[in-house]
Amino acid sequence: MAGGSRWLESAAASARAAGEAPSAEALDELRRCFDRRLYHQFTLALEDALRSGALAGARLHELYDNVVTEIDTKLDALRLTKVAVTVSRALPADKAATFLDGVVARVVHCAHGGAQDADMAALYVRMALAHLQLQGGRVGECRRAVEDAVAQLEPLAGVDPAVSAAVHWVASQLAKAERKFADFYRAALMYLSFVNFEVEMSAAEVRALGVDLCLAALLGEDVYSFGELLEHPIVKTVESTEDAWLVALLRAFNDGDAAQYDALCVEHGPKMNAQPALVAHERALREKVTIMSLLALAFRLPPDARTLPLATVAERTRLDASGVEFLLMKALSLGLVRGTIDQVSGTVEITWVTPRVLTTAEMASLGERLGTWLDKVDATRTTLEADGAAELIGV
Repeated sequence: MAGGSRWLESAAASARAAGEAPSAEALDELRRCFDRRLYHQFTLALEDALRSGALAGARLHELYDNVVTEIDTKLDALRLTKVAVTVSRALPADKAATFLDGVVARVVHCAHGGAQDADMAALYVRMALAHLQLQGGRVGECRRAVEDAVAQLEPLAGVDPAVSAAVHWVASQLAKAERKFADFYRAALMYLSFVNFEVEMSAAEVRALGVDLCLAALLGEDVYSFGELLEHPIVKTVESTEDAWLVALLRAFNDGDAAQYDALCVEHGPKMNAQPALVAHERALREKVTIMSLLALAFRLPPDARTLPLATVAERTRLDASGVEFLLMKALSLGLVRGTIDQVSGTVEITWVTPRVLTTAEMASLGERLGTWLDKVDATRTTLEADGAAELIGV
């Protein structure tokens, strides 16, 4: 009997004696697959045990050392590393790092699908190591690991979503630690595009990430498009909690509604003051919602009426004349709009507005505008046809 099989038999007996029926059943199934050399089924059974919590803690670590390492060259490299990362989470940080270093050293020899599979499996583990570095305060090492990982991912096709998710998750946590709000916002949204958060994250984790994303969207220096986040299901989880005011604030920014922003500040003042980042960036938030007011106004302009009186901009943004000029110059310098300010006539011609992800409501509004345009085209066609017919009759 192989050493792995003996360990599984002994561990199952111990689990039964301790009244841990789910663990005993999981270990029995693993032994059955191990003895029959059903390595794919062994992997599936192990993954099921991890998902259900039947195997965890010290027993899981012992299983890896006594059983998995005996057959690791027969297992799928990436699935093996996912198990290894799960094992590492039950270990102290220093032992987890040593353990994962060993996994990286071995994983190249376990890949059945070629060099890319081995590289992706190793990258998955390196991201777990980078997260440990970040938690240990070794920010520089973590940053280098993330930069290398992003560079490695970019030219590749067919990367497993779990690997991409791991890279973007660590990138988001690094940005959060460095208080780089815009970087966190983009990395966290990328992470969500590769995971099923309703299945892979706990309710508390989902809520925390949703709140962090709302704050990052508001505070990110160059984040002026909120549609992608507002349309993401994670926002609904925040709206169902006491943090719903954050989503209301985000919608006010998306609409460029400075008046609504002021009303929310009054209504939820204590909650906003409990967020140090919002308090510290109060002036930047005011400037941002004012810029969003201008962008919302420009976005809604019909294509044949792109010239605005500065007084209209002042009314919309609640600024005086000098404030409007500063706002327009700021928006132009940031590349958010293109156009020309005519101080003599007191107007601004806006020829281009930065693209943005639209919400469902904004798409509906755009549909109405397209419908109006189609009506104009149809009327023009009818007029041209009538004129053409009249000319023919005249001939």
